[in-house]
Amino acid sequence: MSTIISHTNHARGGAARARRRRGLRRVAVAPALGIALLAAGVGSAQAAPAVSGSVRTVKVGAHPQSIAISTQQSRGYVLSAGSKRGPGSVTVLNLTTHRRLAKVQVAAPDLFTIGLVPGDSEAYIGAFQSSSLEVLNTASLKLTGTVQVGPGATDVVSAQTNSGGYAYVTELLPTQLGAVAVVRTSDNQLVDTIPLSEGAQTAATSNDGQEVWVGSAITGTIWVIDTSTQKVVREISVPDAGPVTSIAFSPDGTRAWVYGMAGVSVVDAATGDQVAFVPIASIFPNTSPNAGSIALTSSGRYALILNATFPDEPKRGTVAILDTTTLKVVSSIQVGTEPTSLALDTSSGAAYVTNYIDGTVSYFQAPN
Repeated sequence: MSTIISHTNHARGGAARARRRRGLRRVAVAPALGIALLAAGVGSAQAAPAVSGSVRTVKVGAHPQSIAISTQQSRGYVLSAGSKRGPGSVTVLNLTTHRRLAKVQVAAPDLFTIGLVPGDSEAYIGAFQSSSLEVLNTASLKLTGTVQVGPGATDVVSAQTNSGGYAYVTELLPTQLGAVAVVRTSDNQLVDTIPLSEGAQTAATSNDGQEVWVGSAITGTIWVIDTSTQKVVREISVPDAGPVTSIAFSPDGTRAWVYGMAGVSVVDAATGDQVAFVPIASIFPNTSPNAGSIALTSSGRYALILNATFPDEPKRGTVAILDTTTLKVVSSIQVGTEPTSLALDTSSGAAYVTNYIDGTVSYFQAPN
């Protein structure tokens, strides 16, 4: 990687502008990170899997940041930061017809992330410079209230537990410390705030809902929260991957795929041990890639990995399709300019990518 900056500046840059969906900046990486490879077979591409149809786009609000997929409703909720011409918004997409159903204006500044509560009855909208979550009722498509959680929201995930549904809001604070706000979704009440030693950038809920994994924006650290106690019960280190931008679990729940600024670490979910590592330069060769989101297909055979490009040098992004057995990139799909997030509709197999500069969502049928 060229023109690198420090981990500290990476985190501060993530706070600077909402357009940096995952704190997207070049970061300093130890030389070993670029060459470490714990799994054999990573290298040149093989025969590409079938990708149904071409990549298509649908227009949404200005500067889309994040998308939340409801398989129950066959809807996508696209959060856009807005521009000088108008406020931010949530565009609601019908994922069958790919037509826009509604557009809901959201006045909060620096809109950053959106996530659905268990049951998909509401969406929580986080703004980086605001201490409030906006609550969107997905039936009426109206904003119905706010939840005070603290500033610096970077991600929203949820879990259904024996005691009810909870949302987990990761936060990257101006001090570069972090926190996770825990919200009870039945009455939209903040019930706990979990302090972290570093700013948090992303989170993922385990398949059984018993854990939430939270990734650091500063280093390759993951905090594991027990959703029954709302306590951090483990701390996992993935230094090869570096600052964590996205986490996805395999369908059987035994592996966590941790995407960081230096590459993808495959982690044994039970032990926390890294079992494989794929450098980002092997995933996106002959480029200066910037880590974005990762998602696994419903079969677990492929991982979809986003090259988000850089805000200071916006370019068209790429989704690499990685065979999870051979750890080889078998296909690459070009999407829009400065993509900010990727999500997979596991019921249909369609992948969706928000494109910040274009004001669009790209979508295509991923292989399974």
